[in-house]
Amino acid sequence: GQTGYLTVFTKNGIVVSHTYREKILASFSKKSLEEAEAGAEGTRETVDWKGIPVLLSVKRLQAAPWTLAASYPTNELFAPIASARSRSYLVFVVVAAVGIGLILLLVRYLTESLSRLTEQVGHIGGRPDAARRVEIEGTDEVGRLGAAINHMLEALTRSQQQLQSLASELAITEERERRRIASDLHDSICQTLAFANINLGQIQAEAQTPALAGRLESVRKLIEGTVADMHSVIFDLSPPIVYELGLVPAVEWIADQCEARHELAVVVKDDGQPKPLAGEICIFLFRAIRELLVNVVKHAGVKEAEVRLERDG
Repeated sequence: GQTGYLTVFTKNGIVVSHTYREKILASFSKKSLEEAEAGAEGTRETVDWKGIPVLLSVKRLQAAPWTLAASYPTNELFAPIASARSRSYLVFVVVAAVGIGLILLLVRYLTESLSRLTEQVGHIGGRPDAARRVEIEGTDEVGRLGAAINHMLEALTRSQQQLQSLASELAITEERERRRIASDLHDSICQTLAFANINLGQIQAEAQTPALAGRLESVRKLIEGTVADMHSVIFDLSPPIVYELGLVPAVEWIADQCEARHELAVVVKDDGQPKPLAGEICIFLFRAIRELLVNVVKHAGVKEAEVRLERDG
């Protein structure tokens, strides 16, 4: 080392050889050397004559009554270890940083396709039914997940179409049942009441007292009111004007009724194109238009409205 030394001294403590020449022939009485002279040999940590911590090795020579001692400062002795430790720390930090960077890149690479899939799924709700699919980019786990999502979306689309078809069939079936009930009411109850009113008229003509004739007249008026109410019920169940005249005249009739009853001027614009729709569909549209106009009367607070009947396709 730079501050260590090697020395040879006699059993009397006289320095025979020393790294520092000024120490030659000087008296050496260090306790550790005295112990070595007394027979203690080996290596130990101690403090030299300069007060520097050293690692001291002592060995008695066999060829002469001399003792060999080597002093090595511990700071110089362990310097390579400390330097290697510092370098190992630096290497560890660098390797850890590189490893973390590689892990982040790997995670980003592995999750990039999943992130794109998540983004596509988030935008599915705003697409039409035919475009409700996600793009499959591979055959890995993310690709299989995308395929499973597409199968689920296809099943959902089919279910929605079936529900729409069932709803349409239900509306058509309901309208057919309404028409059947309305026809039964008209052909049975209304006609029976009409015949009863005619018979009462004949009995009233043959009444012998004015009191009886007046009571019969009251009954006839009740029957006429009941017939009028039945006609109103029949019209609500299945408006005959739609079957007799068609959708456009029926909508125009609604417009006239709105203006007469609610002072709402409704303009009906028809494109003039034929509209070959089933009677049940026409009734469904008629009811929808009537309900919309009722909502306009109740909530819009306007004096004018417009209904457009246009054929698409």
